[in-house]
Parts: sequence; C-alpha cells; structure tokens
Amino acid sequence: MSQKSIKPSLYHFLTEGIRGVWDRVKSWRYRHNYKKLQKGDGHPVLVIPGLLSNDLTTKPLRTLLEKLGYAVYGWELGINLANLDDVLVLDQTLKRIHKENQAPVTIVGWSLGGLYTRKIARDNIALVRQIITLGSPFRSLEVPGAAMTTLKILYRSNEIPIPPEHKSWIEKIKEPLDVKTTCLYSKRDGIVPWTLCLESIEDDLHQNIEIKSSHTGMVSNLDAIKIIVEKLM
Repeated sequence: MSQKSIKPSLYHFLTEGIRGVWDRVKSWRYRHNYKKLQKGDGHPVLVIPGLLSNDLTTKPLRTLLEKLGYAVYGWELGINLANLDDVLVLDQTLKRIHKENQAPVTIVGWSLGGLYTRKIARDNIALVRQIITLGSPFRSLEVPGAAMTTLKILYRSNEIPIPPEHKSWIEKIKEPLDVKTTCLYSKRDGIVPWTLCLESIEDDLHQNIEIKSSHTGMVSNLDAIKIIVEKLM
C-alpha cells in the first residue's frame, strides 16, 4: 500500500477537534451508569496518554475502570512531550505497580503512549497481563502523518537527533510481543494512518479491532471503552 493511500484524509484531519469532543460526550452515559456493569477482578491497570496529552485526558477512562474495581494508575509525568527518556521512568513505574499489587499489569496506551506501552511490556513481559493500544502507529516510523514521524519532526526542528540509546527499541517496536495484545484502530483517524496501528499477525494472542473514532477522542470513545472493559474482564 502506498504512503499516499494510507495518509489520513484532509476532512478527517480538519474535523478532529469537534469529533474528539463528540466521542467524549457520546460515552458519558455509559461511563456514568457503571452500577449496571459487571465488576472487574481488581487487577492493576496502567494508562499512558498520547503525544501532547496528560493524565487529565485519560481521566474518563481511568475513572470508569476505578468504578469497576480495578487498581488504576496514570503515568504521572505531566504532558507527554515525546521525551524518550520517559520510557525509563515508565519501566520503573510498571515494576512498582506490579510490586504493590502482586499481580500482572494491564497496560493501555493511546497513540504515542501505545509505543511506550510496547517498549516497557517487551522489557518486562513477566509483569504484564496484556496490552491494549489505541491508534498507535507502531508499524512504521517513516510514513507522513504518523505520531512517531511527528516525534521525529520535533527532534529535527530542534536539530536534536533521536538518542542512540533509544534507536534499538524504536526499530523493534513493530515486532509482536509474547503477551495478549489488542490493537484498536479507526479508519476515521485524522492524525495517524490507521494501517500503521495494526499488529502484523492475528491469532489467539494478537487481535486488531476497528472502531469508529477520531484520534483525539479515541481514549474516551464509546466503542473503545466498551472493548477495553470487555478485555479486562
């Protein structure tokens, strides 16, 4: 598939803002009727935000999961500014959460946060129960429109190369992990090409699921939240 054919449409890009707000509004009733939902098993869940986002943007999802009985954690690093050293902190965060709960951790990563998710999960596979990524373009870092291309642009605009110590994991990020993996993607994504958000294999351990969502609203999208709740049970 050519780069041109997988680039998000101009329409989806220009309407990202309003569609993102609508995604959050549309899921409000579902999120607030939590008493009617089945309770979870209480295992720990770490939620990692996307580029230029923070724990406030993932709060609707985290609040619902807390109401369902899970031990939910934000990333606690402020705004995600694509500082690759954040993965080192997240590695320690994952280990701390596992130690506190004495249970494998589910990691949910949105956009760039999904790439971080795959990195720390690969390095700590025994501590991870499953990973779920939302609109995370881990399949390629070279196609225009991808979040990691945005990361590269940020580095280039400041004339700062991607640090050598991070190049190896970035190159391996697309390789499937030996852990239950769910990749959510949307053909209506106006920020990243949806084809870059798919696992290369699908089997009992790896699954790609299409949802109808904007990119900016994916973490609070009704379809995404329902799938996450289902996968956690």
